[in-house]
Amino acid sequence: MTLSLQEKIDDITTPSTIILGYGLCGGGLAGLRAGEHTLIVPRTDDCIAILFGSRKVYLDEFGKHPGTYYLSKGWLECGSHPLKEYHEYLQRYGQEDVDWIMDQQYSHYKRLVLVAHTEEELKNYRPQAYEVARYCQYWEMKYEEMLGSQDYVKNVLNNAKTLHDGDEDFLVIPPGDVIREAQFRNLTWWE
Repeated sequence: MTLSLQEKIDDITTPSTIILGYGLCGGGLAGLRAGEHTLIVPRTDDCIAILFGSRKVYLDEFGKHPGTYYLSKGWLECGSHPLKEYHEYLQRYGQEDVDWIMDQQYSHYKRLVLVAHTEEELKNYRPQAYEVARYCQYWEMKYEEMLGSQDYVKNVLNNAKTLHDGDEDFLVIPPGDVIREAQFRNLTWWE
């Protein structure tokens, strides 16, 4: 992800403020260079907080239910999820190995949650989410649905021009600087 984002940033010829719609994403943003631009990045481990509408809601939810695997419109359309991974790994490794791999990856999850911004979005993606949930019953994951919020996105769009030093919700990476994993380190729910 970093390489493709870096190419996009480098292709922008006028110094700009660029809002990235990602959290740290498993370290996927670490090393991204601002170049001549200012980057604004949600200060969160992953995009679940963005779907929920705030880092606080995400951290509260994580504190209550740490063994949760989240699904969203984006992951169901073009991302990854346990059922998709199962089919991909089955072709690559065979039945015996895929069962072991999947068990190692998903046996610690207790919940599978579809997060959407509207009731209509829940309705539209529920059939796909149910397919994944049926597969995840093997690990006794409980299926749930949650309505998120667009507040995180609205907040950055409304405040981008005034965010010079960042705040608890956003990092501001000035021109010439690099995104570092350490900038996201104060994200634990128990703080």
